[in-house]
Amino acid sequence: MRPVDPTEEIKSISCRITFDDDTNDLVEIQRHMKQMAEELEKRLEEIHMQAYTVHVMIRLPDFSSLSRQKTLHFPIKKAGDIQRNGILLLQQHHLLTHPLRLIGLGISKLEDQTQAQMLIPLF
Repeated sequence: MRPVDPTEEIKSISCRITFDDDTNDLVEIQRHMKQMAEELEKRLEEIHMQAYTVHVMIRLPDFSSLSRQKTLHFPIKKAGDIQRNGILLLQQHHLLTHPLRLIGLGISKLEDQTQAQMLIPLF
């Protein structure tokens, strides 16, 4: 194991929540996805970055884990966009068909927000 280097470039940011009891309650899962997305937005703001890739991870009651990711055409930084894409991944890949022990939400392929603002859109 190598030590953490705080000066190293940040490549991804993620959050995860382990449920007290396995759950397939969609309201509870969406509530936690919202909380995690808000935390990711806050962390992106702190480092002045935005992300192209959203990923989700789940752990099932038997402790098996699954993850899926999607790279977007445009960068995102707002909690609503992060949450919406995370929930879409869960739905598109049928990851909500069993109770969950853990759920995670993350972002990667980070880009400096100030550099992106300097680019002029073509359309």
